[in-house]
Amino acid sequence: MNATTQRAPGSELNREFNALAVINAGLVSINQLSRYLKDLPNTAVADLLVAPQDTATLFGRGLGTFNEDAADIRRIGKEHGIHADGALLIGMQISDRLHDAQNMTYEEAWAFEVRVAWQVAMGASQAVTTGLAIGVKQIVDGCGTEGATETRSLDGRSVAVRAVTVAHNLRSNVTQINAALREQGGQEISTLSSHLGTYFTASEHPEQPNLVMAADFCGSFTYDLFLDKAADRRPSRPVALRIRPDLQIAR
Repeated sequence: MNATTQRAPGSELNREFNALAVINAGLVSINQLSRYLKDLPNTAVADLLVAPQDTATLFGRGLGTFNEDAADIRRIGKEHGIHADGALLIGMQISDRLHDAQNMTYEEAWAFEVRVAWQVAMGASQAVTTGLAIGVKQIVDGCGTEGATETRSLDGRSVAVRAVTVAHNLRSNVTQINAALREQGGQEISTLSSHLGTYFTASEHPEQPNLVMAADFCGSFTYDLFLDKAADRRPSRPVALRIRPDLQIAR
């Protein structure tokens, strides 16, 4: 598990790295983020932490495919200087459909790491921060929009607006997130009506494992947009969760 509980000295961070802090996008209910986590109690909550740069910028290259970005995120290390309150974050060591686990998707592997981090946080009664990873559909897009009629199941429940409620996701908070990123010199999340404004998620197509869902920050969400994991190129914004054992979201 890539969980961070130790605080790195701030002076050391600033001296050795061009350090940038993650942006706190708000509190999320963990059991609404994935079908693999829906059995967790309503008291399982976390701060959604957004990386200051997308994967392409972090590695100095053009836009990657989902497969390329998933591999690159595993290479995010201390030298990248991404931190949460002084604690350096690294990429989760998870893959999509390992050779010895052909049925395990990237989302399932991510959910396992989140579950373990929650168990550690509960056992120690202190916050635990996961490693960085590609966010699932609910983190990137969340509630959808009023009037959405698409009901294809991506996570064991409907995509329609009232089926999934994650108030503090990237889409709903993009204005505030970008303001915070500008203030600290990070890279803003693009909301252009183009491939630059459509972001990969870890939510796989329910029948076609070679496709992954992407969320558009510009237009209204009414239809699914699925892209080829090995061919299409879109931005990826790594995210992490700070598990909070002492809070809950009222239902």
